[in-house]
Amino acid sequence: MKLSEIASVMEVLEFYGDMDTDICDIIVDSRKSGPGKMFVCIDGYTTDGHRFIGDAVKNGISALLVTKMPPRDMVGDTPVLRVADTRLAMAQASDKLHRHP
Repeated sequence: MKLSEIASVMEVLEFYGDMDTDICDIIVDSRKSGPGKMFVCIDGYTTDGHRFIGDAVKNGISALLVTKMPPRDMVGDTPVLRVADTRLAMAQASDKLHRHP
């Protein structure tokens, strides 16, 4: 599914990159990064997922969903969507990607 289709169901505050990127999976663990996947950066109780953006990009992630926009030199051409709440946006994106299971 195109990133633009996924983004259509959430309130995107800011974006960068190619919205025609294909996404086939949504992940929260940067170690599972790879082509076709969108990494969701969750600001958790013990760590902040934004700390792992560099790892996700290095591992070939196709898109990022964030609350804090990373520096462009860190993400290169990787598309980035900034939202107010990544937990809510992840639920909305998953529902859209998996066609409302």
